[in-house]
Amino acid sequence: DRGLTADGRLLKFSVVVSDRAGSIAELCTLLADVGVTVKDILQERAWLKNDVFSVKVKIVCEARNIGHCKELMKALTDKYDSVSFAGFMQTLDSNIRTMSTPDLTSSPFYKKLHMSESGS
Repeated sequence: DRGLTADGRLLKFSVVVSDRAGSIAELCTLLADVGVTVKDILQERAWLKNDVFSVKVKIVCEARNIGHCKELMKALTDKYDSVSFAGFMQTLDSNIRTMSTPDLTSSPFYKKLHMSESGS
């Protein structure tokens, strides 16, 4: 799971849904429609203080890539008023920082290729 997190493929979030029959099923249908895999799901009723008719659902999902995570984030925020994401932006920032283009000019293959092109 650490590798999935480092790759930006694991998304942890919580969403507040209505505490009525079928609300969590609707959420799971949305997740299935987006195409993510649910790794873990937890319902919290007792600690949600602002609304006795709601339930906070904490979920960990596996996606194909960062773009797929963003697609899920958009789908969730479009449908639900109270959604929070844990750790995704730090993973995204870390991935962006490490995606720099490598310097190939010091590679022996690069030097050999350019020496043959220049006629040396």
